[in-house]
Amino acid sequence: EASKVIGDRAERQAKDFLIANGLVFVSQNYRCKQGEIDLIFRDGDTWVFVEVKYRSQIAHGTPEEFFTSIKQRRVLSAVKLFLLDNQLNEFHMSIRIDVIAIQGDALKWFKNVTG
Repeated sequence: EASKVIGDRAERQAKDFLIANGLVFVSQNYRCKQGEIDLIFRDGDTWVFVEVKYRSQIAHGTPEEFFTSIKQRRVLSAVKLFLLDNQLNEFHMSIRIDVIAIQGDALKWFKNVTG
């Protein structure tokens, strides 16, 4: 399926980019019934949960515009479950959610999108 191949390529590009920027790769495609986390990294003491958004062109909006509040809630729910699954206490650790927006060949990194 074309979209799966494109999605995998976008995730690989995002993963390589973040590793090149000093983040330590932990896991990929964590799935639960609440949703999915594309990429999981450590940035020093901070756990970073990354949503990868890809668009070939912007006729229908920029990739980051597709990270809606509903999608944010799903990712946050998945993050909470990931932490539980891994016996990590969200109140005793630093976490952040980033978006990697890839549009054609351009990549943008949005840190801490949920504030």
